Amino acid sequence: MPTIESLLKDIEIKWEDVATRTVANTIAAYPGDTFYGAGFWSFCADYTVIGAPCFAMNTEAHLAADPYSDSNRWIPPNWKFDNIRGAGRELAPLYQQLSAALSGEDNDRWQHVIEEHKQLIARVCRRVTTAIHSRSGAFAALALPASFVVGIFAEQDGDDEYDRLAHLSIDESLVDSIELPQSNNNPDRIKALLARFKEESE
Repeated sequence: MPTIESLLKDIEIKWEDVATRTVANTIAAYPGDTFYGAGFWSFCADYTVIGAPCFAMNTEAHLAADPYSDSNRWIPPNWKFDNIRGAGRELAPLYQQLSAALSGEDNDRWQHVIEEHKQLIARVCRRVTTAIHSRSGAFAALALPASFVVGIFAEQDGDDEYDRLAHLSIDESLVDSIELPQSNNNPDRIKALLARFKEESE
């Protein structure tokens, strides 16, 4: 039976592949649209089941038609493709195995794995964004803006968690240019948030 650690590694590898294909295929399917970002949101875990987060993408045209466009630019539930279901379905068997492997574990163990899962999704975001910006592999022939990012935008988890995960999943050189919506992105506050959660997860 796979271990929790091996399943987390498999999920990370699989998500990078699925996110890459999903972004590339969606952009290719809508050549007239300008996509500006993709994001993970809705991390589901209740200490009995851990599920795949939603994967979303949005276009400038959809945002322009949104009366709340200024606040919704990085809020995936309000995006054109708010939950690309095929992406999560590909990961479902691995998440089922992970939930089974965690069955009977105490809350501290669950919390540690929940955080590890968020960390691996953040790494996936950074790697896929890097591939997009370098126009490598599936992205070689696609027209994408230089500011396109893949990140974690978990607004339903509150401001602190939204900010922590966004900064964890997006390189600092890009964060400054995409205008995240939350109220206080003071560098010292973000640094303190990241440090606090790092200490708690160790």
